[in-house]
Amino acid sequence: MPPGLLTLLHLQFKGLLRRTLLSLRTLRGIIFSSIGLLLFVFWALPSVLSLRHGRTDPALVRTFTPIILLVVCVISLITSGGDKAVAFTPAEVGFLFPGPFTRRQLLGYKLIKSFVGAAASGAFLSLLFLRHCASWPAAFVGLLLSMMFAQLFAMTVMLVGQGVGERLYTRGRKLIVGAIIAAVGVTAWPHLKHGMPENPTDLAAQLRNSPAGRILLLPLEPFGRTMTAPTAVQILQWSSLAAVVDLVLLLVVMWLDVNYLEAAVTGSQKLYDRIQRARRGGVAAIAAPKAGRLRLPAFPWLAGAGPTGWRQLTSALRSSRGMLFLLFILAISVGPLLVAARNQAQAAGLVLGLAAWTTVIMAGTMRFDFRGDLDQMDLLKSLPLPPAAVAAGELFAPVLIMTFAHEALIVAAAFRLRSHREILLAGAALSPLFNLLLFALENLLFLYFPTRIGPASPGDFQNFGRQIVMFLLKFILMALAGGVAAAAAMLTWFLTRSLPLTIAAAAAVLLIESLCLIPLMAIAYDRFDPSTDTPT
Repeated sequence: MPPGLLTLLHLQFKGLLRRTLLSLRTLRGIIFSSIGLLLFVFWALPSVLSLRHGRTDPALVRTFTPIILLVVCVISLITSGGDKAVAFTPAEVGFLFPGPFTRRQLLGYKLIKSFVGAAASGAFLSLLFLRHCASWPAAFVGLLLSMMFAQLFAMTVMLVGQGVGERLYTRGRKLIVGAIIAAVGVTAWPHLKHGMPENPTDLAAQLRNSPAGRILLLPLEPFGRTMTAPTAVQILQWSSLAAVVDLVLLLVVMWLDVNYLEAAVTGSQKLYDRIQRARRGGVAAIAAPKAGRLRLPAFPWLAGAGPTGWRQLTSALRSSRGMLFLLFILAISVGPLLVAARNQAQAAGLVLGLAAWTTVIMAGTMRFDFRGDLDQMDLLKSLPLPPAAVAAGELFAPVLIMTFAHEALIVAAAFRLRSHREILLAGAALSPLFNLLLFALENLLFLYFPTRIGPASPGDFQNFGRQIVMFLLKFILMALAGGVAAAAAMLTWFLTRSLPLTIAAAAAVLLIESLCLIPLMAIAYDRFDPSTDTPT
């Protein structure tokens, strides 16, 4: 490894440490970091305390660990996960690729970074999975070697694809995945033809002990054995075998001296573009937009709110794959709820609860509003538009999209629940106002506490604490606002016994609350200073 690359790794580690320490100099950084650390302790504490009541049966860990790793390998074959495994940052592409470094040296640099990241992640995950392992050293070593195996296998898949050609690589991947699925299917079919077994552990054990399972899972056995090794000697023995498997993959990676740099540049640029799109539009905007695919008619001016809403909605619809994925998740989740419910009233309540809870979770990732305009905030503020009109226009796209998802979910449930459609009707009527209130609150908190979406680093307790605090704050405020609307609805019902009036009372309260938040958004937007409030 050239000294320059080692120096760069050292400087990157120092920069990460310095950035972490600098964030602790502010009161906000101290509070968020303390909360994040405290919540992680509470998260890991049950796993540690549960050791008094015994650990997970080692046989279960030895059974499922190789199968999980096999699933990871199949996913890498299907999705070409190696593109991410060899992805470099734009700065690394610009400075290292033209530098006096060979392909193998750059690959070694990437592997060292991956090993350090896996070691940091393994240190934290080992506490969470401690009850499933024989000891903390066994958990740490087993998880570290397992994560390195997954990354090395993904790299191997990508480099083999670069060496054999795209057409042969695609056909080879399909044949391998098909052979694995066929082997698993042939093994599982005799046990599934009489019905799904009540205990999945029996099916997993039978797969592991079958001839095809023993062949497929033999290289992966040492990883589960390492996690369940009871003594230091056995940890050393089994981890050595697991390290040999990783070493074989490492030698294959280094031996495959293919010119992967062009693919790495392409993959790195795609990954960087995905991150940038996620920062602007959230998870729903990860898919690359297709220009000109859909053209919306111009909206009314409305003091500038119309064009602002048109721009955000156009951006959202051109990233339609994320929207379709959201609708698909909502639709398929209806079936199990309708089947599991004891009666139609309970099923209707579960459907509405699912819609509300999914919205609260997804609202943070659907960023077709102020959260997606963070990097263009200076340009947005330079336009001669009233702040209130801009605030109202920014809410149009996320509210419309989420309302459409809700209405599709409710209509699908209404075909099944015919005797309790009035409950679904109430949810359909209140959905737009609920979404308006939620996204107005999301944007109001964002304008006061702006954050960016980015890759999380292990041990970043400040970012973890910030996310938890903001989520709890939004949950509390939404609960209070919803409680006031529910109280008004209950009072109206007791006085009138009229469902339309009850829905109208709840809708009126939600509308008033939302309309009160829009001027507060306008004030926060007007006070937002891009030169000081934009996070790095």
